[in-house]
Amino acid sequence: MKCRCRRHDDSHFNIPLPFGKHHGKTINDVMEEDPSYLVWFSKNIRDMPDLVALIKSHSGFPNAWAAYMGRERQC
Repeated sequence: MKCRCRRHDDSHFNIPLPFGKHHGKTINDVMEEDPSYLVWFSKNIRDMPDLVALIKSHSGFPNAWAAYMGRERQC
């Protein structure tokens, strides 16, 4: 079941990832398809701090982080 938290407009996340498993897919697409990858990306990619900060600011990131860490997030 999807969380029914209030969402911000995430249309500015239509930026393609520059490399990796989801190369060319937008942050929004990857957040829908494989959010744990974005958590992994944010933890492991050190030479792209602006992109990592953008990923972490996505409204879906807190839920992705919680799922990655094996916890449920409350709205």
